[in-house]
Amino acid sequence: MRKEIIISVEEDESRIAVLEEKQLVQLFTERKTEQSIVGNVYKGTVNSILPGMQAAFVDIGIDKAGFLHVDDVLYDMVSSKPGQAPRSEEEDEDFDDEEEGPAHSAQAKAERKRRQAAREKFRGRRPGIQDLLKKGQEILVQVAKDPISTKGPRLTTRLSLAGRSMVLMPLSNNVGVSRRIEDSERGRMKQLARSIKPQGMGLIIRTLGSGEGEQELKFEVDALVRRWGKIKKAYEGVPAPTLLYKEEALTERILRELLAKDVAEVVVDDRETTARVTEYVQSFGLGNDVKVLPYTNSLPIFEHYKLEREIEKSLRQKVWLRSGGYLVIQATEALTVVDVNTGKFTGKKSQSETIFKTNAEAAVEVARQLRLRDIGGIIVIDFIDMEDEEHKERVSLALQEAIRRDKAKTNILDFTELGLVEMTRKRVKQSLEKDLTQPCPYCEGKGFILSELTVGLKVLRTLKKIAIQTPEKSLLVCVHPAIAAYLMQEDSSRLRLIEQKYDLKVQVQDDYHMHREDIKILSAKSMKEVLLPEER
Repeated sequence: MRKEIIISVEEDESRIAVLEEKQLVQLFTERKTEQSIVGNVYKGTVNSILPGMQAAFVDIGIDKAGFLHVDDVLYDMVSSKPGQAPRSEEEDEDFDDEEEGPAHSAQAKAERKRRQAAREKFRGRRPGIQDLLKKGQEILVQVAKDPISTKGPRLTTRLSLAGRSMVLMPLSNNVGVSRRIEDSERGRMKQLARSIKPQGMGLIIRTLGSGEGEQELKFEVDALVRRWGKIKKAYEGVPAPTLLYKEEALTERILRELLAKDVAEVVVDDRETTARVTEYVQSFGLGNDVKVLPYTNSLPIFEHYKLEREIEKSLRQKVWLRSGGYLVIQATEALTVVDVNTGKFTGKKSQSETIFKTNAEAAVEVARQLRLRDIGGIIVIDFIDMEDEEHKERVSLALQEAIRRDKAKTNILDFTELGLVEMTRKRVKQSLEKDLTQPCPYCEGKGFILSELTVGLKVLRTLKKIAIQTPEKSLLVCVHPAIAAYLMQEDSSRLRLIEQKYDLKVQVQDDYHMHREDIKILSAKSMKEVLLPEER
């Protein structure tokens, strides 16, 4: 599958679009005022311990304290000395050579003894957060998730330093291989990882590392070990809270995740960034496979590739399919629901064939939309009902095949008795919708506002109450222009009846600054707002 990466660099924002067969599948944005801190390493201070939540809040020097759950705390954190990075309690079951070489030194033996003592302390029971951490303790943490809405960043003490082909885990001792690497290659890659793994550290070979030789992998390991050395040195010499390591900028970070031989070209509209990308591509030995092209057209690069329109469409609830069918995507606090409809598609054969083709096309589009919109959590897909079991199986396989292109961890269940497909997708960052939009000031995120008829009737009811409960006889009704127009046209006869029945004089005045649902009724004599007894 042909991939292209389009990079737009502006003064206040950088955007990276990933295209597969000319179709937008992923969008990454970073603004100067909203830069991601995922991957950053901090020396933090424990602010508070919450045994009821089995979590701690850690001050890392930003506006919101970080959230650290007990599952993300190494068991021997409690025995770590201030100024010293904690060691992991985990052992690599597949690695049998841990006791060889420098591990026989007195320092290493003392370290193993300390770690063993920490494990013995909690043997037979799971330690609580209150066992592992203390208020005021200085600890080494890494950001696993950016702050979202009112929540602070999610933290972990299980540090990982990512390279293109591997991930170094300096506080672990495990060896792993990406599940996406084919079985025929996994054995070789795991053996390679064991041979190049630094003593007392863990290593995971990523999908992009498949097929690499020992020399290439060893070169990257050494670079990651040097990075870890700088973090340790910084930890010992600064007070908390302090940033010890800042993750790479958006462009380098995305290229690190995506650069492979299936990327045909990277197109960049900024000269300086083009030079950096070219150097980055060549540093991974991909200069002959991946072309880095400067964009020089006067038309903005995203307009040239027709991406602005695609981004706008990705924020709509309705997504049209090429056949004429469509999806309706609605997100709630608890889950995201995707509804599949035939729409304009009538098919040429039987109804069951029409439904099957719509569902099969929808399965592929749903997978693309989940990636593009960065939708995470629980997802329920309501496919059109199919009676043919073979059709159900083929639609399910089409969804699973399309989802394989997604790097986010997913889990898909079979069709339920109601014809629904339930799945989960790991939420790493805010959805595209939350990144690019904000709640509507009118509906406050509800997605709807009161109709003109409803507000108009509310005005009439309020006038009746004022006429009955107050001595006011001359009133000024201030409302939004749309409501004012409705009162003067559609409700004018009802307004006159109220004036006659209650001996009132009512004047309607529009105010562009008012919310469409707000009503303000003033005394025409004093120009003060008229309050009912229950409002005083």
